This record gives sequence, C-alpha cells and structure tokens, in this order.
Amino acid sequence: MQYAVESSGIETVHQKDFCHELPGGFDRWVFLQLVTPHLLNEKDTSLVVADPGTCVLYTPGHPRYLYCAPGWNELRNNFIHFKASDDARMLEKVQNYQIPVNTFFRLRKNNPVLSTLSELIYEHSVDQPNRDEMIDHLIEVLLIQIARNTIPWDAPEDITQSRNFRTLESLRKEMYASPERDWSVKGMASSAFLSENRFILLYRRFFDTTPRQDLMRARILKAKSFMNTDSAIRDIALSCGFKNEYYFSNAFKKMVGMSPSQYMKSVKESRPFPER
Repeated sequence: MQYAVESSGIETVHQKDFCHELPGGFDRWVFLQLVTPHLLNEKDTSLVVADPGTCVLYTPGHPRYLYCAPGWNELRNNFIHFKASDDARMLEKVQNYQIPVNTFFRLRKNNPVLSTLSELIYEHSVDQPNRDEMIDHLIEVLLIQIARNTIPWDAPEDITQSRNFRTLESLRKEMYASPERDWSVKGMASSAFLSENRFILLYRRFFDTTPRQDLMRARILKAKSFMNTDSAIRDIALSCGFKNEYYFSNAFKKMVGMSPSQYMKSVKESRPFPER
C-alpha cells in the first residue's frame, strides 16, 4: 500500500468563520482530532457539538460538514489528509484494525499518535532521501497507534477522575494559551488543589506526558507560529518563555528534528503547512 500526504498539522488554528460544507466529502482519507469544540457531522449530515479529544476517520466521499462551535472564536485541531493507492484495501485494513470510520471515538493515549503525526509533518515538509517510503511506513504506524488507543466516544468515566480531568484540562488550556508565563509544577498542583506527586500522576494518566514535557511542547508550538516572520531567534525564544537562545535552540531541535533557523527557512521557502 502506498500513501500520499495532502496536508497535515498539529494544533492548527482556524478563524471562527472557517467551515467545510462538502456533501460529497473529500477525495481522500481524513483523520481529525479536536483540540477545541467543533460543530461537525458524524455518520450522516446531522451536526453534533463534539468536545476536545473527539476523533474521527473520514473515508473518501463521506459527507463533510464542519463549523466553529457556538460560543467559540476559533477552531483548533490536529489532522492529516492522505490518499491511499487502493481505497478498498485501505478500508479492509482499517476494519481489521477495528478503527471506526465516519463516527466519533476517543484515544486512550494521545502522545503516540501525535508523535507519529509530527514525524509525518516533518517528512512531508522536507525533501529527504527515501521520503515516500518513510511516509508509507509512518502512515502504517499512525494507523496502528490509533487502533491501539481507540476507545468509544461515549465510554463511561470514573466520576472522581472526570472531575480532576476537567480541572487539569482547564489548567492545560491556560498553559497552552500563555506558555511564556513562569509555570511551575508546584504552582499548577496548588491551583488544582493537589499534591505535586498526585498532580504529576494524574497529568501523565490524562495526557500521556509530564507537565514539564507538555510545557516544553506548548512553548515550541508557540515558537513555530513566529517562524514565518522576520523575528530574530533570540526574540522568539524570549517571547515563548525560554531563558536564552541557546536553550531554546537545543530544545527546538530535540523536539522538531531541525534547528530553529532551518525550520524557519523551510517554512518561508516551501510553506510546509498548506491551507486546507
């Protein structure tokens, strides 16, 4: 099976008036994970307000309607659009993996899926040797990671954990909105009325990462938003909460796979994150 990535993104932001109104759907497969609430269709054209964390794998030709949820000023999501060399075989593969299609589900763990998606974004944006073979491999890995972590959209949650989840999710959204602030595990735990150990344990359980690792990711994501400007690397580092340019450059390269200057050049020259 061969694949071709059409577009992809993590924490992609769209304005309030962004929408999809496609009764014939796309001519490709679409995996979507919501970061903010969306108003979108599931099995038919009926619209549902879906919460953050909702996932859906749309088959080619499936009706596609997507809008900003009432009360929100933007849409934010993780996504990949890709074509398969044989859609019938692809559907058979997905069914064998027991991945739902055209219906909502959630992921038990986000990090394995987002990590593979990040690798796909990199491979799609940079002309590396054997790029097509690597993309084929990573799409297969992405499908397996989704299959391993799929749980029903309406799976019941423990009441105590659900209450803690809402508290930590709210805190996490605040951190991603302002990652440049002087965040600390002690301060976040105190805000959630939890001990540091309990806070770290729940954070890892809910988001499959530690608070410090997640803060680093939030800062790197904010830094990426400045990469299509003429801002100096030092200024970007400081505006995203890093103490100095050296620390920022090391952290960026470790997470993204290239230095800030290399990434900035690739963004300006090849626009690796095309508009959908």
